[in-house]
Amino acid sequence: MRFWRIVAGDPEFRSKILGDWLRKNYISIGYDDPNQVSRRRFDEMEIGDRVVVVADGYIFAIGEVTSELYMMEEPDLYDYRRDVLWYKVTKERYDEFPPSLKNKLSYAQTMIELSRDEWESLVLHLIH
Repeated sequence: MRFWRIVAGDPEFRSKILGDWLRKNYISIGYDDPNQVSRRRFDEMEIGDRVVVVADGYIFAIGEVTSELYMMEEPDLYDYRRDVLWYKVTKERYDEFPPSLKNKLSYAQTMIELSRDEWESLVLHLIH
C-alpha cells in the first residue's frame, strides 16, 4: 500500500473538478504524456492505495483507491481516472501540520507520494 497526495486540478477549473471528484467518488489527472511525472505516479497507483486531496491550502478529502485506471471524457474534466472510497470529506487548513508534512501537502507537483508516517500523522490530525 502506498500513500499519495493529489492536487484537485488546474485553478481555472478547480471548483468544478473538486466538486465532481467528491460527488462521484473518483480522482483524475489530465496528462496525455505517460512520461510526465504526475501521470507516471497516477499510473503507478494500485487498488488499496490511500489518497489525500488538497487545494488552495486545504485538505478536502482522504480515501482509498478502489479501481484500476480508466478513461472517461467529459468537458472541463480530466480523462484519466480512478475510483475512490472517501473516508472523510472535509475542508481543513493544513497550515498547522508539522513543517515537513505541510511542505509536502503544499508542494506544486500535481501528485507526490507520502510516507506511512506522514499519512498516519495526517489521519490522526483529521480524526481529532
